[in-house]
Amino acid sequence: MEPLIDRWYAWSHLIAPATAARNLTERHLRIMDSYLDDPEAHAEAAQNPALAGGPFMNYATDRSAEIAALREATCRDRRQLIDLSAAIAALDTLVQKEAVGLSLEPLYAKVPAPLNGCVELSYICGIGRPID
Repeated sequence: MEPLIDRWYAWSHLIAPATAARNLTERHLRIMDSYLDDPEAHAEAAQNPALAGGPFMNYATDRSAEIAALREATCRDRRQLIDLSAAIAALDTLVQKEAVGLSLEPLYAKVPAPLNGCVELSYICGIGRPID
């Protein structure tokens, strides 16, 4: 027996809302879309030991109808997580473009609604770039 979350193997990054949201949109939906685009490529990749653990669905026969239904159900039932993921991505873009070393206070008015009141904006010196 193996625990599942939305028919995917359960792991710690599918529990907290932020990581669950990002994994849903950036991993699970992408894998399903890729499978629906080319099930045969997934079957071949799943048999290649060099690609073990890669983002492939391992089915011996075409299960596109099931995967399409799973994708549809996921998008319907997990709409809040999908919206949260979009808000996280939008906030990341906002900070990348508009956090230019000045006060971050004006950015709070632009924080996407699902994150309103849930995030703290701050600068972290030296992360990702050299200190002048």
